[in-house]
Amino acid sequence: MPEVDLLNFKDIAENGPHTKHLVKAILEKAINVGEDVRKIREAVRTVCLAQDQLSVAYKTLSDTFRTTTIGNPTINEPDDEFKQFSFQFCSFMDEFAQDLHTCLVTQLDTYVNTFNGLPRESTVLEQSNKTCDQAFHNYMKLSKKSPYKVIHSALTELAMI
Repeated sequence: MPEVDLLNFKDIAENGPHTKHLVKAILEKAINVGEDVRKIREAVRTVCLAQDQLSVAYKTLSDTFRTTTIGNPTINEPDDEFKQFSFQFCSFMDEFAQDLHTCLVTQLDTYVNTFNGLPRESTVLEQSNKTCDQAFHNYMKLSKKSPYKVIHSALTELAMI
């Protein structure tokens, strides 16, 4: 970001005329990053919902397969290979569905919760930007012949932002 490289603390302290441009450029970059993070949050939330649905689908598949195996009258012998395979498959699917539901969704959910405060931050950022613009506008309206107290008051207002 070349604008940031131009941002010099001495210029900020001296209220250089290009400082506002640099601050606005940084603010625009911050808003763009915030928007990108919001999009990432929505994508992660979509993945969480899809994983939850996938977990339910695996559990349904396991239950259906188990019911089919138990209710099939042609499979009566307990040593039958198909029946053993079916029960192993069902138990594997149950474990997989449980792991998918608890581990992956929980991990992604923590990432989603990390970004929950962003809408509030963007609102505060906009309010701060308006306040900063107003204070800067008040300072720039002052003439060079303004009394010292008025200039000092405007500078104090700018410094408090």
